[in-house]
Amino acid sequence: MCSCCGHRCQGRYDKRTCLARDLSVADWRIYVQFERWRVYCPRCRAVFVERLDWLAENPRYTQRFAMRIGALCRTMTNKDVAELERLHDSTVKKLDKIYIGKQVAKAGLPAPRVIGVDEIAIRKGHDYRIIVSDLDRGRPIWVGGRGRSEEDLDLFFRHWDGIASYCHPENKFSLGLVEGLNTKIRVLQRRAYGYRDEDYLKLKIVAAFLPPLRRGASNGPL
Repeated sequence: MCSCCGHRCQGRYDKRTCLARDLSVADWRIYVQFERWRVYCPRCRAVFVERLDWLAENPRYTQRFAMRIGALCRTMTNKDVAELERLHDSTVKKLDKIYIGKQVAKAGLPAPRVIGVDEIAIRKGHDYRIIVSDLDRGRPIWVGGRGRSEEDLDLFFRHWDGIASYCHPENKFSLGLVEGLNTKIRVLQRRAYGYRDEDYLKLKIVAAFLPPLRRGASNGPL
């Protein structure tokens, strides 16, 4: 199958032997050796390597190894995970992003009925971002802006008329959850020692309130 579009291809070119790191066993690092073909895709009209569902987006690792790294990153610092698995910090971040991506995809698109809006300081020097939470489901759904102004909040609000029509006095909702979310986010920031990649920090905030992926979430024979 084409790794670009997923089309099933008939034409094959050359193949090469590859190695991908898999789950460790008894402190032994395990690698999977496999052959990967290059295929001609009539839909893309180009040559790509074949898609292997059990392989992570980073082809040096299996999908289930990426899932393990992401699961560890939920409770450990990236630095500690890197030392435990003998990986570079940047590799841990890339594999964690694969895990987070699956979490977010499984959660589906947010459809909040009641939202909470607050601000978080992402670093010293009064550098703030706005966080919007789904109060019914108890999780953040958007982190953005470049400050805490009305213009920043406008980046979240393409349906203001519908939101304003809902905000009548009888539609009160406890905002205690918002403060609880902020507390958990501050713990996440302290554990991370300050993420330099702000987009990664935003992903971590959203994913921290999603349930962990169950074991066996990766596809394929591995």
